[in-house]
Amino acid sequence: MMTRRQGLLALEDWLTRVEADDQPELHSLATGIRRDQDAVTAGWPCPTTRRMEGNVNKIKMIKRRCTAVPASRSSASA
Repeated sequence: MMTRRQGLLALEDWLTRVEADDQPELHSLATGIRRDQDAVTAGWPCPTTRRMEGNVNKIKMIKRRCTAVPASRSSASA
């Protein structure tokens, strides 16, 4: 539901079904989502979010490779 961005009605239906179900762990989750529902829906994934996150992760990986100290160099100083 969240990754396919089906909308607020699907979330509302899911929360209602969870609250009617007999699973206390999910009741706690639903209560937390309802408490912060504005924040949950504001953070709903946008279509461009995944593409952007992928690019950010790629940049971080390249940066780590460039700044990494070779194992042979780091053990020689010890």
